[in-house]
Amino acid sequence: ITLMVIASTIASVLAPLIMSFAIDDFIGKGNLNGLLWVLLILGMIYVLHSVFTWVMNVVMVTVSEGSLYHLRKDLFEHLQSLSLSFFDQNKKGDLMSRFTNDISIISDALSDAVTQIISSVITLIGVTLIMFIMNPILAITTIITVPFFFILVAYIGKKSGEFYERQQKTVGDVSSYAEEMMSGMKVIKSYGKEEDATQKFEMKNQQLRDTSIKAEVYANLVMPINLAITNLGQVLLIGVGAYLVLNGGTTIGGILAFLTYSSMFRRPINQLASLYASIQGALAGAERIFEIIDTPVEIIDDPQAREFHDIKGNVTFDHVTFSYVKGKPILKDINLSVKAGENMAIVGPTGAGKTTFINLLSRFYEIDKGKILIDDVDITTVKK
Repeated sequence: ITLMVIASTIASVLAPLIMSFAIDDFIGKGNLNGLLWVLLILGMIYVLHSVFTWVMNVVMVTVSEGSLYHLRKDLFEHLQSLSLSFFDQNKKGDLMSRFTNDISIISDALSDAVTQIISSVITLIGVTLIMFIMNPILAITTIITVPFFFILVAYIGKKSGEFYERQQKTVGDVSSYAEEMMSGMKVIKSYGKEEDATQKFEMKNQQLRDTSIKAEVYANLVMPINLAITNLGQVLLIGVGAYLVLNGGTTIGGILAFLTYSSMFRRPINQLASLYASIQGALAGAERIFEIIDTPVEIIDDPQAREFHDIKGNVTFDHVTFSYVKGKPILKDINLSVKAGENMAIVGPTGAGKTTFINLLSRFYEIDKGKILIDDVDITTVKK
């Protein structure tokens, strides 16, 4: 990718220099034969630039989609390894938003980021060197407005990054609430809570709208600010250039080349600024994704765990205490013994912990205290 970017950038940087040479040495002197050769070379440079750009984009798409493939794969595999307690504590809609929306934002940024960053940096270096070689005064005139632009972009990028992060969290919240309402539609209609559900969704939807507007407003400030500074820079360049032409400090071809280089110099700055806002959104999405990937697996097999064969089915709960939320135990110091083939009924109101017995026996959760044994074997000593 780097080689393609370098080749493409060199081709584009050389074009204005050749145009300047053609204007001063061939058009100005009426040398049409020489002009034709220069135009032929210029045409070849533009063709090569297009070819290198196409190849570069093909390679970049392949690399970025491969990276996203592995990211989705790692995220999904890690979700499979997490215990049920993780899914109890995280809303399904929010998890789906991370899996779809956040990865989509990363995809949009990644497909452009690498090539644009490399191309922009190489273009800035190449154009700056050529401008100082051609005319240091005009070079300084061209780049003098750049620091003001970077100061403004840094401030805008920081603010937009904060709002993009809030936006991603709010998207997850809205998706989670919508998923929850759809799953519980029977309950909502049974109790006539449609209006309450709608009002709550409206509140969350308004929060998403307001946060998204603020994020986009800050991000879209970059273009008009860059346009204003670019136009002021062009006016300054023309003024200084005209003075130098009148005093023999440069040529008409040189001025035209500098006007082109001025646009080429600011274009990558504009691309980097726009990319900065895009990267802020991608970083917010990546942070949410890696928050899940970095979540430790709570229930893991002991290195010495063995396979469990020839199960008879004797079940023992030995002083078992368990809580879904720390400090709020569902089962307290439970002692229970059920022989193989024996039937036992567990009764109690909703939330008393009936289903919890089966969840713990299946080791979907880790108990706080005590032991659970099958055929006198502690279930933590065998493979899940």
